[in-house]
Amino acid sequence: MEPPANTNPPGTNDALTESEPAASDGGRPTQRWTVDGYPIVDGKYLDLSAGELKTHVAGVDQFRGGPPSVSVYWQNRLASGRGDQFLVIAKVVTHVRDLTEYLARVGTFLGKGLCKVCSLNATRYEVYVVVSSELSEGGFREALAKDGLL
Repeated sequence: MEPPANTNPPGTNDALTESEPAASDGGRPTQRWTVDGYPIVDGKYLDLSAGELKTHVAGVDQFRGGPPSVSVYWQNRLASGRGDQFLVIAKVVTHVRDLTEYLARVGTFLGKGLCKVCSLNATRYEVYVVVSSELSEGGFREALAKDGLL
């Protein structure tokens, strides 16, 4: 029997901790992936480079989100030195249908003028947005959540 094809999207080495839930906001469950790009099923993954089935140890090994969810990263490039300033927000979003829907919501959010875009990179399952913003962490999170971006 031939091993399944690795359909993991290209991504970063940013990993989530095992303590984060498999579903955000009670939405549909997400598929967890190893940081090397293998889907984790029932605590195991097939390491295609080694050709062996390995165990993913909860609480020890890191994982990241992936299909069918969208991993989003918002980073603030403006450093004002304030202690409450928004720096980085990372989240696995499960309540959007696809990347197109998420990017449409990003456009609506950006139209409000709460931040200025420095860079936006998107793949099918991952969005990385670098902005300049004076907002606090709480204020930025609230604004993102209001537009369905978290």
